[in-house]
Amino acid sequence: AREKYAEIADRYDDTAVITCGIGKAMFPPEEIAKNAVRQIEAFRGRHGLDGFVWASDEMYLAGGLSLPEFEEYGDFEQIENGVGLYRLFEHDFLLMLDTAPKRSEMLELDSVSGVSIAPLMQALFDRLLPYNYRITVHPVINDFFGESVTVSGLVTARDILAQWRGKMGGKALLVPQTMLRENDTVFLDGQTMGDVSEALGIPVFKVSA
Repeated sequence: AREKYAEIADRYDDTAVITCGIGKAMFPPEEIAKNAVRQIEAFRGRHGLDGFVWASDEMYLAGGLSLPEFEEYGDFEQIENGVGLYRLFEHDFLLMLDTAPKRSEMLELDSVSGVSIAPLMQALFDRLLPYNYRITVHPVINDFFGESVTVSGLVTARDILAQWRGKMGGKALLVPQTMLRENDTVFLDGQTMGDVSEALGIPVFKVSA
């Protein structure tokens, strides 16, 4: 069996294991996700496939597990499948922090994210407080696809506005580019960044988170 999997690894660069489902039963309960990640990691070690088989960030978060460290993701070749997305952003963010200028006054900003990643994003953004930037992360419950869908990439403008309109106090809203269609300013529900900006009465900016 080890030889068989080695042959597969020679044919393909790497592979990702992501969550899937039908309708609103899209993401697994915590115990199932945790067991799935452990099986993936055990399979990788058993067959000598380190760096080949990856669980998505969402699998780790759904299972209440810590994400692998930045160095473990290699060249981040499965980034489009949500593998290592947070660690790459964290790495780039901390590099930026080394040269961040300190403002004379506090600048208040808002951001939105899926429910699962919100605590990690808030902890990361809080590192900007000594530089007088306060970014408040608002987790968005996914009513459009179903509450079990907790990733940022499937958050819609409709849910952002329904849950957070009138509750943001910042000068602008930062929207992760993963919420938008590729190379566009349109959310999955067809609304645009301009629509959200008009509804909230503040500028909306796309960021790499």
